[in-house]
Amino acid sequence: MSLLSRNFLITIILVMILSMLFIGLYPFNYFPTNSASINDIGKSLNFSGRGIAYARSNRGWSSKDPITLEIAFTPARTHTRGIPHILSLCDQSGREVMYLGQWSNSLILRLMEGNRRIEKVKNEIGIGDVLKPGEQVFITLAFNSGTVNIYSNGKLALKQLNFDFAGATKEHPIRSLVLGNSSAGDSSWRGEFSAFTVWNATTNSSAIRDRFEKWTISKVSDIDGALISYNFEDGGSKTISNETGGSWELLIPENLTPLKRKFLELPSKRYLFKRSFYEDAAINLIGFMPLGLALSIFFVGDQRKRITWEKNFLPVIAGGLLSLFIEVNQAFLVTRTSSVTDFILNSVGAGIAVGAYLMWNRIGLTMLVIRGG
Repeated sequence: MSLLSRNFLITIILVMILSMLFIGLYPFNYFPTNSASINDIGKSLNFSGRGIAYARSNRGWSSKDPITLEIAFTPARTHTRGIPHILSLCDQSGREVMYLGQWSNSLILRLMEGNRRIEKVKNEIGIGDVLKPGEQVFITLAFNSGTVNIYSNGKLALKQLNFDFAGATKEHPIRSLVLGNSSAGDSSWRGEFSAFTVWNATTNSSAIRDRFEKWTISKVSDIDGALISYNFEDGGSKTISNETGGSWELLIPENLTPLKRKFLELPSKRYLFKRSFYEDAAINLIGFMPLGLALSIFFVGDQRKRITWEKNFLPVIAGGLLSLFIEVNQAFLVTRTSSVTDFILNSVGAGIAVGAYLMWNRIGLTMLVIRGG
């Protein structure tokens, strides 16, 4: 290989690497602004874009006691791409145990499996046409003895048996909660919260209806005996106190800082059955082939030279390291996903290109031997 062609090849490789870094890490925003804020007039926590607010506590919720959650919120729009998280309840590590989300105008409640590596839904409940853009809704979730009752504006909307929230929290006590997003900051919801209250107690239908009616009139929650309560009255503040006087202080970080980073995550079971997974897989596989080919030409050289196995692996190692660098960095970009699948497919794509080049090289070497003979 001449010096001129070698320099040209190096330029091509550098252009490929820079292009992949640009594609993989764009928009390079490692510190995005948090869109969550208390309205100037108070009384609500607003999520106008990608935002997050969360609270932590060393004392987890007791799984043996009933739990009742009341949330007053107003969706800003319908959501038909993914399921933005309205509320996420997480364990100490930030793994989501249960979350409340929105799809179109439906309320979605999901209880997650205990596996820390693969996102898997254990139970799912959906209630249609209760979340309308611009209309405030008062949702109550009452968990007791493996059952959940869901109320919308004081009326029972659904009673679901075999929803073992207590069992899930026994294994993973709730020690953190997130409003307006997932714990990883990658499932943002838009709208505003007006009230959020949690009790370590069961609540009957009459009491739930009475609290809704009082809230409608006074916009003040009854917090007698509550574990957590936020009224969002501290206009402009980045810290919202728990009205009950305990821990669980709600923080609104300056930047969109997730509660948990996802490094080299495995795809969820649901995603494996979607067409977009295979389209993305094909792109990741094919995308690293040109780089693998260029690196093979650079490291291996032409067919007249003796090819060693060490040189064969160098292009694959180089492609894999580039992919690993991109995927690790994507864990710090809330608009991207750090995926072990992408890393594997990128490396395999580079390996396929190396194999194809070596086969072509061997064919070329064989032809030279034949001609020489």
